[in-house]
Amino acid sequence: MSTAWKDQCTYTTDAVEAFLPSVWDSSFVLSARPRRAAANGLRTKSDPRHVPDWLLAVADVQVGYSRAGLDRTEKECLRNVHHLGFTPGELGPAWNVPAENIVVACMSGIEKIASYLNGEVPR
Repeated sequence: MSTAWKDQCTYTTDAVEAFLPSVWDSSFVLSARPRRAAANGLRTKSDPRHVPDWLLAVADVQVGYSRAGLDRTEKECLRNVHHLGFTPGELGPAWNVPAENIVVACMSGIEKIASYLNGEVPR
């Protein structure tokens, strides 16, 4: 992530969650979803004549997923919920854990990614 972009952008957990499918789905950037997702909490001060904010956000979230220090459980929960489409209610019994644990792991992972992208954790 470029320093200039990092200084102009703040990520909310809603924005990270909206762009998270791009980690596993390369066709995500071709859909209209990224533009709608940009309304979910991505705050920028960038010049709209340059690269669209949502396109940079997609790249940032992909990098954040790999570098934010997510543990294996968080990565698996995020992949199963945001890529494969399982609900916590479906995953909980399959993994012999309460559905609430799935929700907590997903939120923890999303918060770690947002914190990383906002520069709130050591790199």
